[in-house]
Amino acid sequence: MAATTPCAPCAAQDMLWDKPGVELIKVGSDRRGRALVLGARTGLADGLVRALDLAGFDRTDVSDVDSCMALIRTLRPDVVVHVQDAGGDVIGFRARVETAQVTETLPVLALPHRSAGDDDTAVQARNRRAAECFLKLRAVLRRERPSALRGKRRSGCLTLDEPGFRLYRNGSHAQISKTDLCVLGPFFDVGQVVFDRQSIECLAFAENDWKPGSRSIDAHVSRMRRHVKAQLGIDPLRSVRGVGYRLIQH
Repeated sequence: MAATTPCAPCAAQDMLWDKPGVELIKVGSDRRGRALVLGARTGLADGLVRALDLAGFDRTDVSDVDSCMALIRTLRPDVVVHVQDAGGDVIGFRARVETAQVTETLPVLALPHRSAGDDDTAVQARNRRAAECFLKLRAVLRRERPSALRGKRRSGCLTLDEPGFRLYRNGSHAQISKTDLCVLGPFFDVGQVVFDRQSIECLAFAENDWKPGSRSIDAHVSRMRRHVKAQLGIDPLRSVRGVGYRLIQH
């Protein structure tokens, strides 16, 4: 089933990608995916182009919904990116994609068309949109189409095999679940940072599966940490009091 990222709840809060200086880690694979983009607008396009390139996707633009549905059948994309106008019918668009898709899963990444903040320079706005697009794109693929993630990601002493659902350290590995992958994955998409709970929860779970401020992410993180430690003998995350979590490096 196609799915959208949780744009509305995420947009209401200050998320990781809203902070300056977030280092995005390029996907290291020669295999390129295909993203079908409906409705790109000035101000979003530069950030979206950068995000798709970093994530290893070639881009095909389309201007209307009917053409988008036709191209879904012929191009067989890995993901559809829907840049929404205010009041856009996300549910209706998702229903049409589910009817048109010819692969078992076809994620839909819904991105609201938001203007830059009053204090943003053009560069700051572009970087913020690139970070948001990149992190949300990678997140929706983990949830809906992990096979499109293209191999392994490394950070410090850890290696994450995303399509293989394995976490490696020093030649040993832990088998992880899709939920574990969705929780751990964002830590490998950016340089060493502290993830706040809301950003992890927004990226790890679909829109209807989390409530901002519920702190339910702590339970998922705790189970993942115990599961990995039982297999690898190490806890992959460190708690940062009052903020969230960071990935270990040694």
